[in-house]
Order: sequence, then structure tokens, then C-alpha cells
Amino acid sequence: MATPYASDEAGATTKAARTQIALALAARGLASSALYWRPIGATGYWVDPQNESGRASDTNNGTSDLTPFLTTERLNRVLFFGLLTGNTTITYMSDDTVGAFVDISFVNLDSYTLEFVGTWQVVHTGGTLVTGTTAQNPEENGRQIVKTSDLAAHDWLSFIWSALDVGGTSAFPVALVDTVTHAMAWIVSPGTAVNTVNTAAPKNANFSAGTLTVGNGYELVRGSFLAVRSAQSGPEWAQSPAQFVNFTFRDTTTFGPNVRTDVCGWTNTPSTSFTARNCYLGAGIQTTNPSGSTPCLIGGVLVTTVGDACAGALQMTDDLYVTGYGMTIDAAAYAGVQIITGYIATPTVQFQDCTGPAGIVALTTTTIGAPDAAGGGTEGLVWGTGNHYGLLVGPGATVVLSGNENFAPLVTGTTQDFGFYTPVAGTISTSARYWVDTGSPPSGWSDPPFTTQWDNFTQGPDSQAQYISTNAAVILIGPRPT
Repeated sequence: MATPYASDEAGATTKAARTQIALALAARGLASSALYWRPIGATGYWVDPQNESGRASDTNNGTSDLTPFLTTERLNRVLFFGLLTGNTTITYMSDDTVGAFVDISFVNLDSYTLEFVGTWQVVHTGGTLVTGTTAQNPEENGRQIVKTSDLAAHDWLSFIWSALDVGGTSAFPVALVDTVTHAMAWIVSPGTAVNTVNTAAPKNANFSAGTLTVGNGYELVRGSFLAVRSAQSGPEWAQSPAQFVNFTFRDTTTFGPNVRTDVCGWTNTPSTSFTARNCYLGAGIQTTNPSGSTPCLIGGVLVTTVGDACAGALQMTDDLYVTGYGMTIDAAAYAGVQIITGYIATPTVQFQDCTGPAGIVALTTTTIGAPDAAGGGTEGLVWGTGNHYGLLVGPGATVVLSGNENFAPLVTGTTQDFGFYTPVAGTISTSARYWVDTGSPPSGWSDPPFTTQWDNFTQGPDSQAQYISTNAAVILIGPRPT
């Protein structure tokens, strides 16, 4: 049962929360005394900021697509100190390009769900997918490639996110949708073959692995434009764990903890814990939450930046496509990463075309997609072509990955699979040794050293590559595949 939000009876909010409420009410010219949560009533609202329906008006009741609100401001009046009376869906029928934030800072969910659903906006109606469209194949480090009957290389640049710095000019992330299978894949970068593009892994509406089929038609789409604001701190109800589907968030968006976004494009930087399913995060991550928070990325794209900081362990799965600068694992950057079980059979993460020295730079000890010491944990495949190296390991760091069949790492680079920073600043070693334990002397380091390629690991339950000068190592837990 909802309680008064400005009283001293049992169940009332804290003093800090009452202060926050009073300020919010004062900003809207309202008094804070003796007010209660107001039941919203309806469980569905529609908003049409572009009036594409021809029926939008703020004098409507907003409770059907025949009587939609015109503005987000009008919707906010419904949400302000509103109490949900059931699972509620708010549908945006068109873009909100300049309107107010959707303000979910003062909505009491009262155990119900609050879901916002956008409408796909078609930015290009295409011809067909043609030969040259190639399904991704992680086992061969092969990502999804797309070629169409009507777009040349210079045309594709109009649909590639400009902030990725690969020549694209689009102001927002764009996805390709197969109009027959309805699988969608985020467009990422120009392909190496003529008139092709690289995309993220195609996904179906239920987030299972999708298929882009030669001969089928296609469209290029984005989600509805929207800006959102929710409390970054405060009482439980102010941290609305709302859900957003099919949106492109304007760069002024801020979310409170635990929000979930599905098939959304982010042009800004998330700053709290969240779950993103098949989303395009175009500006890295800047989470300031305590280390216990766990941002979770299930498929889609993460464009990393030099200044990324993720205080909690970042969870990844379902062929998440990591690009941009690359992922630095360190207390000041990505404090930890985990591969988790998702919607596809083999949990995987791909690192592609990073502008830093490697797809992954581990400056501190970490475990990526390998069983833990107790035999638990989720195994996951790390693959892709990071940059010059797939993985670089800093002094004193140990990186643990799975060595089991189907999970042994494949991430590589144009120079070598992995390498070690040496004591000489700026230099990298591509040779390693492993410990030979015969059970009696002479035990010692293998000689000669071997090249830092995954195929050169020794057979054994815990294959290892040690760089003795810096006490760094890469260890594969489990038997190497034959």
C-alpha cells in the first residue's frame, strides 16, 4: 500500500527524501503538506510529439492511439507523484526531438512494471541483401558482414555512427532489419570487401540468434528520439527501474539505477548500473556506482573510450561487439569483467578494430570467461581482431581464460594473439615460457621460449604462458582442444 510522502507516520519517507520531494513540488508551484501518491488509473498511455496520427493533443486523455498526448510535458503531469495500479506501458508513436525529459524521478511503481515503447523510424528502405552477406562465425573469427543491392561504400557512411571515428556521418546508431526474418543487426563500420559493412550479431525479437538471408529485403532503422531523466539517488521509489524499448536516447538522458533498455541506441554515456539487451552504447561507460553494481550488456555494441570507468564488474554475453578504443581492465577503468549466460548457446564477446593497442589491456589480474577456483562460473569465448594484439598483459597481472573446447580464446591482432608489456616503457614482448615440473630436478622454465599464440599453449589442465621479467601470465583453465 502506498504511504503519504510528506508525513511523519510509520512508513513515511526519510527526512532527506521529504526535502527532495518538497523541492520538486516547490519547483512546480505546489505545496507539500498532506499530499498522497495519486493513482495513475490507466495502464496505457500514448504520446505522438510529431502528430503523425493527426489526432495528438494535450487536451486528449492519452489512453489510446486514437487520443494520444502531443507532448512529453503533458505525460509528465500524469507521472508526477503517480502511483501505478497495474503493469503500465507508455507508447511513443513518433520522435520527441526537442521536448522535455520524460521525468520518472517521482513515480511509485508499487511492485508493477513501467515500460516505455518507441516506434521504429525507417531511415532507408533498401533493396535486397546480396552475395557477400556473410554470417558471423566466431570459431573462425568471422564477424557478420552485410552487402546490399543498392548501397555503395560511400552510401554506408551515412548510416555509421560518427563518434566511432571510422568515417561515418550518422548522428545516431542505425540498425539493419531483414524484412523477412525480422532479425536486426546494428551497423558498426565499413567492411574490407567492396561495398560491405560490418555489423553486430543479428538478433531476433526474443534476443535469440537471428539470420540475415541473401535475397531478402531490408530496412535501416533507428528508435524514437527521447530524453529521460530519473533520480540518481533518493528513496526506493525514486530509483524507478523502468524499461525502455526501441528508443534513441538524446544525449542529455540520465538514468537512475537498475533501468533496463532493449534495442536502444545510446548517444550519451550511462552513469549507473543498468541492463542493456541488444543495444548500441555509442559513448562508452562512466559508472560511479559502488563496486557492487553490475552493469550488464547482452548482445549489441559497446563503443569504448579512453576515459571509460566502470566501478562494478561489467557483465557481457551473446556476442557483444566491443570496439572503439578497447577495454582496459584496471581499478581506474573497467574494474572487472564477467562473461555470463545469455540467450544463445555459447556465451561470447567479440573485440573488433579497437584503436588502442589491443582489444583487451589487462593491467590487473582478472578472469574472463573461465571457471573459478571452485569449479563454478560461466565459461565464455573471447574472439575477434582487437588491433595490433588481441590481449596485452601488464606487469604483475595474470589473465585467466578457459582452455576448454569451444571456449579457448581466439581474440587476436594483426601483430600477434597476445603479448606482455616489458620493463622498458612502450615495448611489448611476444615470447613466453611455461613452468616444467618433472616432479624431481631438473624442474624449471621451458626453453626455448614460445611465441604468444593461442595454438602454442602446452597440453594440460592449466596451460600457462609466463613472462618472467614482469611476473605476468596468461593461464588457460581446462584441457586445450586437440
